[in-house]
Parts: sequence; C-alpha cells; structure tokens
Amino acid sequence: MVRPLETDNYREIFRGGADVPGIAVFVSGEDLGTKEILSLQRGEPGGRDVGHLTVTARHSVKGTAHAHNERSHVRLVLGTVGIPLSRFNSTKELVEALRDAIIGHRAAYEAGIMHRDVSEGNVMISRNPNDTFKGYIQDFDYGLNWKKLLDFLSMARSSRTGMLSCKPKVRRY
Repeated sequence: MVRPLETDNYREIFRGGADVPGIAVFVSGEDLGTKEILSLQRGEPGGRDVGHLTVTARHSVKGTAHAHNERSHVRLVLGTVGIPLSRFNSTKELVEALRDAIIGHRAAYEAGIMHRDVSEGNVMISRNPNDTFKGYIQDFDYGLNWKKLLDFLSMARSSRTGMLSCKPKVRRY
C-alpha cells in the first residue's frame, strides 16, 4: 500500500482540537488513492476510482518491495496562509518565523510525528495578525508516526520471542 497518509499525521498532531502554534492549521483532507487501492484489491477491473495513483503504485497493490514509498492523489485544506520564507522583510521576521517553525516541529514530535522533510519550502511566514505565531511548518507528507512504529516493533518482537511485552529502551538527550 501507499505510505502513511499526510492527513493522518495532521490528525494526530491536532488530536483533541488543540491549537498547535508553529504548525499549519489542518482543516480537512482526503487521500483519493485509498479508494482506488481498495477497488483494485476487490478485483474491480481498473479500479473503481481510477487515476489517483502512480502507475507503480497501481502495481504495488499486488505487492512489491517499494509499495510503501508510492504516492497518491491527496487533497488537503489548511487554514493557515503564509508566504515563502525567502520573502522575509527583515532579519527579525526571518528569525521569528524559524523560531516558531521549530516550536511547531517539536510539538509535532511530541505528538508522535517526525516531519522528515524540513526545507525552505516547508517553513512559511505568517503575516496574519490573528495568528499566535510568526512562522510555521507544513507538509507532513513524509512524516512518520514514531510512536506507532515503536508499538509495531514492540509487538513484532513480542510475537517472535513469545514475550508478552517488550519495550525498547529510549534514551533522552
């Protein structure tokens, strides 16, 4: 199947309707490729909802080594409007935007999501006076839910060893 959904990452970050400074506000989203995958898995000729997966992803439904890396058509609505980081008006505005994006990055991590694609295009400046932040991070397409991964690895290890629970040691820095 395709990689974990960006919409799931946003939902995890904003779980409980919390206001999370430094992250683009998630309004709604849907992965249209999921419907196509389900149609193909049911054996519907060509899939019922065709055209939202890459050609490779359509073949991945039958199982390939890189199925988790494939993309599909996702529609995402964010409630935060910003401008590219490269269009800063002053050093102060740039530094404040970076500071707030770092705060957002940390909040996402604490919610269990690693961004994994921090770049100039994914950090934006907010000039909206109603926003509680000057900058924010967006685009969690490559995000990874590390908490779910640790749970999965723990369960996989438990099933191999026959142990009831096995928690990996986590070092804090």
